[in-house]
Amino acid sequence: MEILKRLRLLKPYESVDAWYLDGFSPCKNPELWSEELLNNIHQTCHTDTTFSTYTSSGFVKDNLRKTEFNFHKD
Repeated sequence: MEILKRLRLLKPYESVDAWYLDGFSPCKNPELWSEELLNNIHQTCHTDTTFSTYTSSGFVKDNLRKTEFNFHKD
């Protein structure tokens, strides 16, 4: 089952404290980094929620910006 079909699994989560996504290369697994999925994840966040990932591709950064995530690279 593709990831976008699993979005309904996020519905029970109204307030997540931390997210870590490790979807390997965005070019090999683009649905994990889609604007639609990141937007659904963002809806589960509160003011102090953290989000971590190993990837730093431009595609992922653009979709994080579009979904109103604030981020920085360490």
